[in-house]
Amino acid sequence: MIRHSAVYFTIVALFLVSLPSGCSFMFVKGPPSNHAEVASFECSDSNAWPALDAIWAGLNGLGAVSAAGDDNNPDHDQIVAVGLTWLAISGISAIYGFSKVSQCSEAKRQRDKRYYAPASASSSPPGS
Repeated sequence: MIRHSAVYFTIVALFLVSLPSGCSFMFVKGPPSNHAEVASFECSDSNAWPALDAIWAGLNGLGAVSAAGDDNNPDHDQIVAVGLTWLAISGISAIYGFSKVSQCSEAKRQRDKRYYAPASASSSPPGS
């Protein structure tokens, strides 16, 4: 009976711990595919979610390395596997998020250049 409660506790703990991972997949939005044709659009321009994913990936990697050196824990192989899995998921999510934020920033820069660029030299008053 104790073994079953430990398994349930482990499953619940893993679920609760996994909630913050993959934030970029859920919350980061890249520019729309037609961003070059519209004057206004919304996308994610903050690196907060990808940074959180990167931190979470690093913590999972450290946990996996730490667990790998712990021969006293009979489940250390399972702990290492779970840590490395979350390292991969969170790391991929961070890369995805940083990429989408970069695409958003570039799309907004292009939009600003199209719509808010200073007047051309030919339309400026003489002598300026």
